[in-house]
Amino acid sequence: MKERKVSLPQRHYSNRTESTIEPEGLSKRIPRHRQGEHFLKGPMPLGWLTAAENRPGKVLRIAIALWYRAGLTGSPTINLSNLAVSPFGVERDAKRRVLRLLEHAGLVTVDHPPHASPIVHLLDAPAGDSRGRPSGQAPGEDDGRS
Repeated sequence: MKERKVSLPQRHYSNRTESTIEPEGLSKRIPRHRQGEHFLKGPMPLGWLTAAENRPGKVLRIAIALWYRAGLTGSPTINLSNLAVSPFGVERDAKRRVLRLLEHAGLVTVDHPPHASPIVHLLDAPAGDSRGRPSGQAPGEDDGRS
């Protein structure tokens, strides 16, 4: 297999072959949060996120908000106020619709106390492999969703 040269601006990259390109002057470490800066705490199960991502609407935004709040509290049970989801660009009605979708997917249970924010409990992802496919489904095999 012949390696081909890739033309990249000299100020950012060295002129190396495509298989060995490394940015010059950039750290090889994964970016970390700064002291006092907010961050997502892991590990977050990939199967859970994939199952959430496969739903319509702002599901992924609410999923991230849920895992962020769970990381802050150290608990799988989250009081999900409108204020908690507003930084993620989600409004009250969208939050309600998304929680219904996540509950139907088996990813959360939701308690709706009267005149209060919903109490959400994170559940394990439904049976499937780490990429969120149902058990027994081969990679690339159509699962019937479109």
